[in-house]
Amino acid sequence: IVNQIGRGRLDLKIDIVTSDEIGELSREFNKMTERLRKYEEMNIEKILLEKQKSETIVESITDAIIVCDSERTIHLINRSAEELLDLREHTVLGKKIDECVSDNRLRAIFQKPDNASILGQPYLQFYHRGRTVFLRPRVSEIPSPQGGKRGVVLVLQDVTQFKELDEM
Repeated sequence: IVNQIGRGRLDLKIDIVTSDEIGELSREFNKMTERLRKYEEMNIEKILLEKQKSETIVESITDAIIVCDSERTIHLINRSAEELLDLREHTVLGKKIDECVSDNRLRAIFQKPDNASILGQPYLQFYHRGRTVFLRPRVSEIPSPQGGKRGVVLVLQDVTQFKELDEM
């Protein structure tokens, strides 16, 4: 049983059959296991809450957002990005950006996120909902504790109003 608890089975308890030192040690071991189980449940609950908060925040942002890991696998896409790129979250999550996104400009950004200006212009032009929109790509790398990066967050900020004002 001790080996199984050591491997993470915190729902197990040691049967106590004596009242000597071994029995006392078993009782304390069971208490420790129970505290660890509660702590683990609390941590999982906190993680899930933080994940839900993050997803709600991302979903409420009107700019298109795509989050990929260092292998360019899509982990998050908000409703604005779905509409802009004609994608559906449930079909693209877990797939490579190159499999899902046909726009070569966006694929280039994910290939070289440290150089979003590789496109040679400060904004990207899209045709969306019957009109031309101008989006400024903003790239943030998700750092890894070991150095390097864990992934990339791409925000496509709608700058159409500013572009139209600039042209006036």
